[in-house]
Amino acid sequence: MLPAAVGGPVCAQTLSFTEIGAQAGVNGVYACASGYPGNHHQMVGGACVADFDNDGWPDLFAPAGGVEPDRLYINQHDGTFADHAQAWGVAQRRRTGGVAVGDVNKDGWTDLFIVSYGDAPGAPGPTHCRLFLNRESGGARIFEDVAQIAGVNRISQVTDGMGACFGDYDLDGDLDLFVSAWIDAPGGNRLFRNDGNDADAVPRFTDVTVLLGLVTENLRGFTPRFVDMTGDRYPELLLTNDFGTSRYYENDGGFAFTDRTGEAGITHDCNGMGSSVGDVDEDGDLDWFMTNIYFPPPSDSCGNTLYMQEPDADGRVTFVERARAVGVHDAGWGWGTELVDLDLDGDLDLLATSGWSGFPAVPARVYLNRLEQGEGLVFDEIAMTSGLAFVGQGRALVTLDHDLDGDRDVVIVDSSGAMRMFRNDLDSPSSGVTLRLRTGVNPCLAPGGHGTRVTARAGGREIVRVVDGSSTYLGSSQTSVVLGLGGAERFDSITLAWADGSVGVLEDVGGGSMIEIIAWHRADLDRSGGLDFSDVIAFLGLFVAADPGADLTGDTIIDAADALELVGLLSEACPG
Repeated sequence: MLPAAVGGPVCAQTLSFTEIGAQAGVNGVYACASGYPGNHHQMVGGACVADFDNDGWPDLFAPAGGVEPDRLYINQHDGTFADHAQAWGVAQRRRTGGVAVGDVNKDGWTDLFIVSYGDAPGAPGPTHCRLFLNRESGGARIFEDVAQIAGVNRISQVTDGMGACFGDYDLDGDLDLFVSAWIDAPGGNRLFRNDGNDADAVPRFTDVTVLLGLVTENLRGFTPRFVDMTGDRYPELLLTNDFGTSRYYENDGGFAFTDRTGEAGITHDCNGMGSSVGDVDEDGDLDWFMTNIYFPPPSDSCGNTLYMQEPDADGRVTFVERARAVGVHDAGWGWGTELVDLDLDGDLDLLATSGWSGFPAVPARVYLNRLEQGEGLVFDEIAMTSGLAFVGQGRALVTLDHDLDGDRDVVIVDSSGAMRMFRNDLDSPSSGVTLRLRTGVNPCLAPGGHGTRVTARAGGREIVRVVDGSSTYLGSSQTSVVLGLGGAERFDSITLAWADGSVGVLEDVGGGSMIEIIAWHRADLDRSGGLDFSDVIAFLGLFVAADPGADLTGDTIIDAADALELVGLLSEACPG
């Protein structure tokens, strides 16, 4: 746990937001066309953040509901966005559930998966999901739908589907896909294994739900997420589901999943909808927050859940529910949520949005974590005083640094109105460090650095972050890592534990830094992005010169053991 105070109490920055949706060009209206299954039209409204054009600035894909075409907001580098959906080929009037982003064919460009029930005004059906590959055509970027070829156009036996997420569950270096389904019908809630590309660089997926022991019948799925909760690098599958059907599946080395939901203590959520994962109490392990429906007195039942990880006597992952105790229990009829360091003081704050027709209107929540102030784990709700004033039908909530000033801004989708973008106006955004992870040169790592664990140290304090795709309710946030310095001037070190078992360290990192980190394979000594005989030549040069780069075993001694390590790495590049 964090000491009561590190160097005395810290004067935290005052959190202030300004709503800029209209001036930024991100204010499209969401409205559902007819033809959505069941009451899905009341639950949808997604959004996702990614750098689709690889210019270093975050963009935003926003489904529109089918009355109007979907929108692809490309960042213009001046605080505004322009809708390029038509040029990129995604301006359809589509009945949409959740969306997910990731480089599924490992070509260096972010692709887009859309849960779809069919274009309007055509007939809905179960085979309309889309996997758009980010391609070059005539010197421009376009999205090309390959869902049917890839095997992910049908994700349920009935017209259904809610949230989706990418993750590398088997640590083979590519992104697998999980898609949740809400209707209690056969064939929903599926895990698709990425089997690599064909000759045209189209990924092929295989449904491995049953093969891996996932029992997904009778689940009312909303928000999936792949996160390593046990520390063995293999990500668990966390499913935030409706009607008490949330699940915690532990990953057994990429070969199977074991349902440990009850044993782990995931038993208190009544209607799990949105979720986020992070180390909220800074004890080094990861906690799991879910939005739920809060029923006020005299019922005073249910509400949000904050599952705090507390390993049992045998070291197995277990959780204790503490949402009410720390002040984050009531967010109305909750949906989108995100754990993020909004004020850059080092601890994780919490955002949540809500809304349901006929239910009491509840403003969006901004829960400020007071851990850094030496007050223990307690949250203060400051939405209205901070300027993040939203009372509507909130669904997806995502965060991004749209102006690259170092702090996180907030986008909320209103399922019956215009999107809102809230700019974060911190006085000193330079009190944070942003890391961008580039893993394309390492065949053993999934694109985007999925599975990377980051530990930042400053003045005796340790801050832990994980890179897991940032999947939240019906979408995902920007995946760059934000580290707040709080009262410190610099980080003594930032350690990156990559998903292939390798470790990198940055030392003496000052505030205001935006650092791009390239994750080279340990055997790629010539930094070519490939593993071949030229790496042997490079090793010999380093070995003869007694250069530390030849120490492949990490024992600070350059000897024959390093040569044997190189042979092993080249013969089995990704040992798992």
